[in-house]
Amino acid sequence: MLIWNSYKHLKPLRIRVIHACSCPNSENSVHSVKKSPAFTLLELLVAMAVLSILLVVLLNVVQSAATLWRTTENRMETYREARAALQVISSDLANFLPSTNTNYFSTNVSSTNQLAFLALLPRNSQLTNSLGDVCAVGYLLDYGNQSALAGANRSQSYNLYRYFIESNQTFNNLLAGNLFPDFNSSTNHSEILARNIIGFRVRPLATNASGSFTNWTQSASDPTPDLLEIELTAINNEAAIRLETNATNTNDPNYQKNTKTFIKRIKLNSP
Repeated sequence: MLIWNSYKHLKPLRIRVIHACSCPNSENSVHSVKKSPAFTLLELLVAMAVLSILLVVLLNVVQSAATLWRTTENRMETYREARAALQVISSDLANFLPSTNTNYFSTNVSSTNQLAFLALLPRNSQLTNSLGDVCAVGYLLDYGNQSALAGANRSQSYNLYRYFIESNQTFNNLLAGNLFPDFNSSTNHSEILARNIIGFRVRPLATNASGSFTNWTQSASDPTPDLLEIELTAINNEAAIRLETNATNTNDPNYQKNTKTFIKRIKLNSP
């Protein structure tokens, strides 16, 4: 009874509900979102034209990059072969057999800029039935099988061949008096050492009294030079095919831009 007397003087609570849709000026009113119109045909055509131009530019960039990479890779592969060939020649000449016999060393076996000599090579670098270590070694340039191809796509560059006769046959050739009987690239004694070579120059040198080097001339009193200067010029394979006349045409722009010359001096053992 006391509780009722305390609260009977309070007025009832009235709740007023305001609907947002019934108050157009209210801050809580919901505004409709306007939709953007679709692209017109002209705008679509312009966008397609821009995309086509960008695609053509991108394809040209990719093609140029691929061509540059292919050319560089071919050039580097050729240069690697040339450097590896010089390393093989250096290794063979490091085992050069010193002798007073002028027939055991020659820089002109059948034509100029060829090299042939006797070397002391271990048996594990020869055939399994070799009985000695004296071997005949040589180097020469030749076209190889590509020279038989007809048409303008025939490569104008050479191959550098390594000529090698193992110990047993070398002794037989020595007894017969013919140390290099078939010094050419068409025999089983020759293998390709490097491709796309357009220059191979062997320059034998002798040491004069002042300690400088001069051109060497073979004689009975001076059967072998003091050292050899080996010059090897390599060319990119694609550029070799595009050479206009031959591998030694230094005026050809493909020759000038795509060749590299490696030079190495190798000291020989004295007899």
